[in-house]
Formats: sequence, structure tokens, C-alpha cells
Amino acid sequence: MVLPPSEAWRRALVAGRMGPRFRGDDRFIWTWYASRARPVGGLYVFVFDLEGTLMASGGFPNAVGRNLVIGYHEPSATQVRNLIQVAKAQGQGWSEYIWRNPCTGRRETKISYVIKVGDLVVGVGAYLREGV
Repeated sequence: MVLPPSEAWRRALVAGRMGPRFRGDDRFIWTWYASRARPVGGLYVFVFDLEGTLMASGGFPNAVGRNLVIGYHEPSATQVRNLIQVAKAQGQGWSEYIWRNPCTGRRETKISYVIKVGDLVVGVGAYLREGV
């Protein structure tokens, strides 16, 4: 089952509304929240701080706590910087990039909707398939 980008947008808005209920620096609660949103149809919640540290991820929980901008391999570091820049510049918006899909293990085109919530970037993305 592949879910459309509109579902990523909807889930990002829900996650973004949850943000003010949590202390932004509480990694445990963000990790718990994102882990409840395991990949469904390729969609999962992720949270970065503004420096690029992954605070929570339903798709890649083992990467939580790692800075994916500083000292991380390209092009992933550039893609994370772009997500953060969209959130900082516009408050919220879309970004398209290539990322490893935790459901298939393959690098695939992904479009994510990100929202700036305090000092965090909360997002959900959809992996695009041919013909979708």
C-alpha cells in the first residue's frame, strides 16, 4: 500500500500540532511519539533540531541522536539541510529528495512536508513510485 503525498501533509500537520504539548528538548517523548507512527505505506514521523540532529524517527529509530548534517555523508546531509531550510524560511512546506525507504531498503524519491515547531522541524514524507 502506497499512501499519497496528501496523507503525508495531513500527518505532518497532526504531528506539528502535537509539538507544543511536548517540551521541545525532550528527546524521549519525541522518540516515543514517532515510534508510535511506524512506517505505514512508507509514511513515518521524523523530527530534527535546527542543527540537524535527528530527535525522533518512526522509520529510522537507530539514527536518533545523530547529527545528519555535520559529519554525515552526502547527499543525505544536503537533503537534511534543505528540509531545515524550508521549515526555517517558510514555517512549513514541501521538499523532494532521494532517501532510503525503510519498508523496501531501496533509495527512492520522497516528498516530505515539514513544519517548524519552536526549535524543531517536524515532518512526514511519502515515497513516490512510478505512476503515482
